[in-house]
Amino acid sequence: MIHYAKTRNVKVWVAVESLDEMETNMARYARRVGTFLPFNPFHGTAVCPTDPVVYEINALRFKAMVTTYPEAEGYIFWMPEHYPVCDHPEDKELLERERLNYQSVEMLIRQTRPDNMEPRMVDNSIGMVHLIQKVLAVRDQTAPKAKIGVGMWGRAFLLPMLDKVLPKDVLLVDNETSGVYTPKGVPMQLFGNMGERDRIFMHITNDDTGMIGMQFNVRLYHRDRMLEGALENHVTGQAPLGDRFRGEDHLAKYLADGTWNPHLTPDQFYHDYAQRIFGERAAAPMFQAFMALEDKEGSGGYHANKPTDMACCGPPTELRIVQKYAAQPNPYDGPTFKGWKEFVKTIPHRIEVFNEEIQLEEKALVYMKTAERTVAPGSRDELFYLENKTQAYAQMLKFFVELDRAYAQLDGAFHLDPRTQREEFLKRLGASLQQFQEAHVLARSSARTFSEVVDNVSDLGVLWRLNTYGVAGTEQLAKFMENIDNYHHGRPYLNRVEWEKVFVQFPLLTQEY
Repeated sequence: MIHYAKTRNVKVWVAVESLDEMETNMARYARRVGTFLPFNPFHGTAVCPTDPVVYEINALRFKAMVTTYPEAEGYIFWMPEHYPVCDHPEDKELLERERLNYQSVEMLIRQTRPDNMEPRMVDNSIGMVHLIQKVLAVRDQTAPKAKIGVGMWGRAFLLPMLDKVLPKDVLLVDNETSGVYTPKGVPMQLFGNMGERDRIFMHITNDDTGMIGMQFNVRLYHRDRMLEGALENHVTGQAPLGDRFRGEDHLAKYLADGTWNPHLTPDQFYHDYAQRIFGERAAAPMFQAFMALEDKEGSGGYHANKPTDMACCGPPTELRIVQKYAAQPNPYDGPTFKGWKEFVKTIPHRIEVFNEEIQLEEKALVYMKTAERTVAPGSRDELFYLENKTQAYAQMLKFFVELDRAYAQLDGAFHLDPRTQREEFLKRLGASLQQFQEAHVLARSSARTFSEVVDNVSDLGVLWRLNTYGVAGTEQLAKFMENIDNYHHGRPYLNRVEWEKVFVQFPLLTQEY
């Protein structure tokens, strides 16, 4: 693929993730950070940046990439999304030696990310710069013509420092979005003042806080000044981040069009897009449908700044909470585990946000149905695809609302004394069970609807999540709650719940913070 791309004048870089997070069996040979051992379920195992074994592993990685992909344009080493820090003497010595030089980095973190500033953000960055410098030393000795890049997640605050300490031939790539890292706006100015250095601004096509619905982020791009800010700060290019791309075609198109017209507004784009894809007669209702879906995306905030539904990395909140409940000794007398009360407090807000999103999804669907009468014949399949995914997503949000209502009803039941207020207690407990069972019915409807139109392999990944966490998850959750209800009615309450259908059975993990 790299060879063919080169014949078409397309340059391909190969990336490895990451400088200090490694496969568990490889990390065994190095000093490890005492967080999530033996491994972090999402990121592998964090290792210490001053361990010579880590230098050797990264050197072998670089040499392997150069050997395996000789026609690649270059090789990118990514920094971790999180900030593990080692407390070994060698690492402390590195931090003490360099921390004074990173005062400007700390200042930028406080300016751009004041709500989540932690000293470890600076300390981890010191370790990552140290590791990339070690990789560059290997490059200079073994393959001096090879191009090296540094990739980052939400580390715009580090860009000026990297430009200062790294050779000008090192590519910089940074993923930024106010939907996750900088709620007050992306600091595009930090991509500037680097002369001829190549640097890539990476935004999202689909953010990993919502892995089921199509995402409509054009207004977010415009708010973050993705295009105009890149132009003003002489960014070399744009790159989209995505886990799946079907259903995000409009975002790729905006990125492509915006490369030639950096002042392109969301309204201008959607007017043109609706007409070009669906024809002049259907353009008006389809424009309104896109506006409703953009309204939904920004409803209550973007992505990580509001309650999420089916996020990337494991079960949704509504299933994580029952996983903890099921692990509680004696669940029959009600949820008492750490985190339950905090979750219950969030339920009203979760329901409010999800209900508003449902209304906007259904509003968009009405406009799409209107467009059916006038859509260009060649665009019908695309329209039906959009309708199908919009309907399936609205159905999914409905089962989340039903789950949240069921949890609130369950909590209310256990606020009563089952002995002295038995009748009302059983009434509320039974009502919550019915709601959990109804959520399962809604989950099945969502998955069934989604499965009716699958024309891309990425849709199969979405359908897997709907089946695993939606259908199987709500089924086992309802079984668990039925056992609780049975206990208080004097019926058999040890019926098997097949949690293995939903949750990966990880070993016990050490978690130190």
